[in-house]
Amino acid sequence: MASYKELVKEYRKLAKRADQRLVRLETLSYEKGYVHVKEWAYQRAMHDIKVYDENATRFNIKPPQTKSALERKIASIKNFLSSASSTKKGIKETYEKRVASINQTLRTNFSVDDFQKAMESGLVDRLKKDYGYRTAIEVIDRIQRDKESLENIVNDAKKQSIKIMQSDKWDSLGYDMIMKQTIAKELESQGLSLLDLK
Repeated sequence: MASYKELVKEYRKLAKRADQRLVRLETLSYEKGYVHVKEWAYQRAMHDIKVYDENATRFNIKPPQTKSALERKIASIKNFLSSASSTKKGIKETYEKRVASINQTLRTNFSVDDFQKAMESGLVDRLKKDYGYRTAIEVIDRIQRDKESLENIVNDAKKQSIKIMQSDKWDSLGYDMIMKQTIAKELESQGLSLLDLK
């Protein structure tokens, strides 16, 4: 059974390592393909850090005064350090597994780069909110496979200024005509219509 003093020594060592990893994730969040890295292990770490000091942004601060609290904080640090999404390599491997699973389940053909771009654009999140995850991924796949048709849709929309199912949210994002026609086309291939989503 480790003493409080021994635990403080372990805490300092682990906290320093974890803080360096937090800094690397912050830097990584500015790299192409990694803008969401602060939403996973990083976000959980920030929550755990603030349990002990709401103004802190790092683990390596004054250790908790009780042995049990110190043990809990050490466990939080170890949890962060063991998380796949706390390193660039782990995040890349997670993306690869996720994309492989999506490709197999939905019979899509995303590359990791394509999928990262779709996630970073916020398009998947917006579609998922309105139509569900599966439809969102299928629409993104259709976009990926059918870029020429999409360009034609965009050009037709510019010429005709047609709007279907008016939505301020979509209009403000500039996706109204493009995405709704794409979704309608995808749904039609499944024997559905936009009205079935209401």
